[in-house]
Formats: sequence, structure tokens, C-alpha cells
Amino acid sequence: MIQFDSLRRYAVVATCLITVAVLTLPSCNESTIVGSDIFDGRDLQINNIDTLTVKAKTVRIDSIRTYNLRDVNLTTYLIGELEDPYFGKNKASLITEVHYTTESVPPRVVIPDYRDSDVLDSMILVLYFDNQGLYGDSSATHDIEVFRVTEDLRTFDELYSNRIIMTDPTPIASASNVSLNFDSVEVYNPELDQTLTESPQLRIPMGDDISNELFTVLNEIETDSAFVSAFRGIKVESTPSKSSVFGVTIDNRSFNSRLLSYYSRGDTSLIYEYGLNDLSVGVPFGRKFTEFEQEIDDAIVTEFTTDTSMENLLFIEASVGHVVELDLSSLLTLDDVLINRAELEVVVANLDDYDMGIFPPIDNLIMSTLDENGNSQPIDEVDEGIMFNQLDQFFGGSVESFTDNGQQLFRYKMNISRTVIKILNGEIGPIVTISPLSVNDRVSRSILNGPDHPEYPIKLNVTLTVL
Repeated sequence: MIQFDSLRRYAVVATCLITVAVLTLPSCNESTIVGSDIFDGRDLQINNIDTLTVKAKTVRIDSIRTYNLRDVNLTTYLIGELEDPYFGKNKASLITEVHYTTESVPPRVVIPDYRDSDVLDSMILVLYFDNQGLYGDSSATHDIEVFRVTEDLRTFDELYSNRIIMTDPTPIASASNVSLNFDSVEVYNPELDQTLTESPQLRIPMGDDISNELFTVLNEIETDSAFVSAFRGIKVESTPSKSSVFGVTIDNRSFNSRLLSYYSRGDTSLIYEYGLNDLSVGVPFGRKFTEFEQEIDDAIVTEFTTDTSMENLLFIEASVGHVVELDLSSLLTLDDVLINRAELEVVVANLDDYDMGIFPPIDNLIMSTLDENGNSQPIDEVDEGIMFNQLDQFFGGSVESFTDNGQQLFRYKMNISRTVIKILNGEIGPIVTISPLSVNDRVSRSILNGPDHPEYPIKLNVTLTVL
């Protein structure tokens, strides 16, 4: 038997030879002698197989990291709630610090210049919509409440979803029956005496008590750090009329989402902006994240995580949710073969009582394995696809539609050729995990057909050369 390690030196030459073989073979079961000088006169036979056993199960994820001090790239934060019989209830809320505004030239913090004679008109929390975070029923209306954070977020360098932040139970702002409108809005700026066109946004009037406290009690704090100690942040949550979550964007380089203070000094209208970022010198953008809460005790998915023998359906969920674990041990039964290509195909379940118009499948899935230290890491195809911004070309994993017997269905195809070779070489184990590409800025989910599905089971399609 030729060991897989010993075949590595033939990889480049063999790839060219196999390409010629594929183009010239009249049948995949016919044998041809190609490159016999390299393979010691062996007959090379190319086969396509899709009958390898794939074992699969749904695994519950206890928590995900929702905040990391060094991660300054996340800009989408989620607000809303989803509820359905399969996944239970999933609530998402925005938690963010509030900071003094800054000027970039020269870099400095700008403290509010409120005077005793100034008159406060109103304070408005402005949150720019981010349609990347939209999921669920877009026709739902939202009853939104804002709460005051009561613990110091600056004590955390990272946070996980099983950590709930303490807040005062009394709302400091609210807005009822809010519809999600993603059209640009006309906003009057009294300081400029102009109406400006701004990006789609949610505007929440702050309550009188917190507005007056910011305007009269907290107005003389001389540093941003001291201000954050006194006013530790806000939590924005929603109770929607139907299952619905929306995204808001807080750009780390600007004050798009912000808290506006409208006030007057005599006949002059003025505006002060509190940022939801910390753009002051040497401070890493402030703390903000999505807080997730779940109730799944009575959800159907729980039946599949407690009874792993149920393999007809599999569940994957962004945010705090579920992943799919695959056992590809059947690959180890292959002898004297060279892997040309391996592709995993998974079809999205088409269930009568699950509305994919409201809960569409996850856009992109990825795959990971465990390294020698037991830590999860993306497989090579995913790692390189993300590195070169060509995930579809290297790995795939994007949801796609297809038609079978007049019925529209959805599926994922994943190229795992190098991963299969590494499993056969003993470089990694046969257990891999499928999960969403985006986790803490999405709440999308997919229900997949498992290995036991009678029509569309999981398939591992392998093209190989038999030596």
C-alpha cells in the first residue's frame, strides 16, 4: 500500500495527469494507464462516490464572546426578539457606553458648555439602522425601552453571552409602535437652521429625568473617564409585535449613532453630541456589544440536542445557539486512493410549519476542526478563503437555491478536499463542526436535513483516483 504521506511528492504532477484523465475517460469506471512511469506502472482509475457514511448531531453552544477589547471591527449591533417552536425565544439588546464628543484636529475631548441660563429643549438617542442585522418579520412594530447600566463596563476586557449586565429596572426612555423604515430621513438642524438628509435611523426621545440629570447635574464633569463613571451606559431593548430583530450601526470612526442634546442660549439654538464611541486619544473606542438572552427549554431543538440519535434534522443558529458536529470517520476506510476533490452537500429542510420567508437560511456557513491543543480553528479552505476575501472560491458555504421536481429548495456546498486529505494523513481528527460565518452580529438560523433524511440526506461527494 502507498501511504498518503508518500504521495505528497506526486501531488503537482498527479493533478495534471488526473485532469487529462478526467477529460479523456469515457467512463468513470474505466481504467487507464496515465503516468505509469510515476506510479510504477499502476492502473489509475477515477471514481466518484457519495455513499460514505456521515454521522451528524446538533450541539448546543453554551456561550459566545460578545465583546473583546481588541476587536474594533464590529459595527453591527442587534435589538429585538425572535420566537418560534423550533428555536424557542432569542432576545438581543444593545449595550453601549456614552461618551463626551471629541475633535480630531487638534485631538481633544469636548466637554458640554451648558450654562445656568441655557434652556434644554430635548435629548434624542439616534441609532442608525444597519439592514445587515435585519432578520424575522420586517412588518413588525417595536416597543423600545432604554435602561441605565448600573455596573462599570470598563472592568471587562472581554464578555461572553452568559454574562448579563446589570441595569436599573426603570426605563429612562421609550418609543412605542416603531416601524422599521429604511428610507433616508429629513432632519431639521436648529443650529444650522437647515433640514438635512440623513441615513435611515431610529430616534428615541430621552425621558425628562435623565435629560435634566445630564444637562444640570453631570454637566460639570471635566473628563470623559469621570463622566463614564457617573453615567455608565445604556441598554436598548425591544418587545416586537412579531418575531423581529433589527441592526443598528455604531461606527468606530465617527459619531453616526449618538445622543443629541438640543438646547438654546437666548435666541441661539445649540446642539451637543454625546458619542456612543470613545474617540479620545489612547482609548480603544469604548465598550459596546449585543447582549443575548435565550429560552429554549420547550423548543424542538432541545429534543435533538438531548437525543443525539435523532439525525433527520440538524440545527444551526447564529448568536447564542447551535452548531452541527460531523463525524467523517468513514473516510478512514479508503485504501490506496488519491483524493482529487471532496465536497459536502447539505440541503435546507423544507418544513410545512417553518416559514423561510420570515426565517431565511443563514447566508454563509463555515467549518472548523480541533488543533492539537483541543482549540477550535477554521479548516484550511475557510482560513485561506477569509484571508484572501474569496471564501466562495476556496470553500463555498453560501446558501444557494435549486429546483427539484418543480420544488424550490436551498442547499450549501462546501469544498473540503484538503481537509479530507489531512484526515486521511492523520494530521487532524475526523470530527468537524459547521457553524455560521457571522455569529455575534446576526441571529439567522438554518434547519438542515440530516443523514437520515429519506430524500435529501447529507452527502460527502468524493472524486478519487484508485491506485
